[in-house]
Amino acid sequence: MKCCSACGSNVNSSPIVCDGCGCLYFCSKSHQQRYIDQGGHSREDCIRLCEFRSSALEDGFYTSLAPLFSWCVTDNSLYSSPCDMLEKIGVHRKDPFRMECSCGVGNASAFCVSGPLVQGWFGHHVSERRKRVDVTTDSIRPQLDAWWGTEGSGCVLDGSPVEVYDSIVDWQSYLEYKRRRIYWTAEQKKLMVLMDIPLTIFWAIKRFLRNNNNNSSARTHVIQLVLAGCEKELDQWPLLLELFNLLPGYSFDITMAGPELPSWMDQKCINVTSSTTSKELKITCRSTTLTDPASIQLMAESHIVCALNAGIGAYPSWMDTVCHIKSLMATRHSPSMFFFTDYVQESIEVARKNVYMLFGKTCIPEYDGKLPFLGMGDIAMACGGHPQKTKECSDFLHTHVKATAVLMNPFRKPANVTMPSHGMPYASNGFGCSLEIRV
Repeated sequence: MKCCSACGSNVNSSPIVCDGCGCLYFCSKSHQQRYIDQGGHSREDCIRLCEFRSSALEDGFYTSLAPLFSWCVTDNSLYSSPCDMLEKIGVHRKDPFRMECSCGVGNASAFCVSGPLVQGWFGHHVSERRKRVDVTTDSIRPQLDAWWGTEGSGCVLDGSPVEVYDSIVDWQSYLEYKRRRIYWTAEQKKLMVLMDIPLTIFWAIKRFLRNNNNNSSARTHVIQLVLAGCEKELDQWPLLLELFNLLPGYSFDITMAGPELPSWMDQKCINVTSSTTSKELKITCRSTTLTDPASIQLMAESHIVCALNAGIGAYPSWMDTVCHIKSLMATRHSPSMFFFTDYVQESIEVARKNVYMLFGKTCIPEYDGKLPFLGMGDIAMACGGHPQKTKECSDFLHTHVKATAVLMNPFRKPANVTMPSHGMPYASNGFGCSLEIRV
């Protein structure tokens, strides 16, 4: 389905496509002109979208995944919606795919939270005093198989850790690793369309480990991470057990934080011990805003703040959170990384620009790996107005906080889904960017 960018009407039959970028659709020439006159699509916008689209397609945004996922991805076809893709592989409205829907079944207000597994631990009928559950991967295997509707736990609990985590660099190397260790059923293969979440987190952790070999907490092999703005990530938390295989020498302390999370899961903790490596995955839920003092403290104590498909460029509410992260990086030198992703390159480029503006720059320079000198207003506030401390913190940011360019995620969701409002390459966790402290 395609819709007019100006009025939203259906234009499937004969859309007028922007000649310059090929990304926007219109129902008539008059609506196209009106959209341009209202500032919706300037010449600069058109050139930029054209460059983004051409670059992503040349880099194989769709075609590179087609041979690896031939059962759900093809070179020349796009699904009209996530539901269309799920329907065609036979998992629409089924656990654990329910939260992938765009038809209303999987919205954030309808958390099934890993089926009966978590509901049985922390549901409304359970005593409020139960705040934590300790389990092992072996003990929850039957429940996970029931949730996945197949022996799907073998995909993430196969007990065959990666020997060298740097050998996993994209979907191809990951799938080759999995095929060497397990015999896949057709049903198990379908779980791979959900694995962009743990693999994208793995991608971020790899960057952190490369930059922080001397970090004392990293040397103790405990990765502390805040998943900011969580929604479906809570419902699909068992997928994070794959981190045991991808990074077998590490334990993980993950906080899922965001106002969309169910209040009855607030401050609840799931601690899973790997029966193979004896490492731990601790997941704590905080159903609060990211500017809540408790959330700010959690970010200050973390190595990585990770915002998946965050819409930082679209939602002004993110700006307060970014300001807090900036102040924490300046005054406490943590978190070491702020990592964020989005569906399309245009969205994450806008997010990157907004983050730069908050860091004291109104335009995007050519990337030299360093952030420009930052404004000191909010830093001064964080430093209590102390001039020398303010200068030291601002100098630290200028010297040690570096930015990455926007990168196409090698672990983006393997599903070719088109958006009705534009023709930009689109995928869950499609593109990533980060701010990193490097000392």
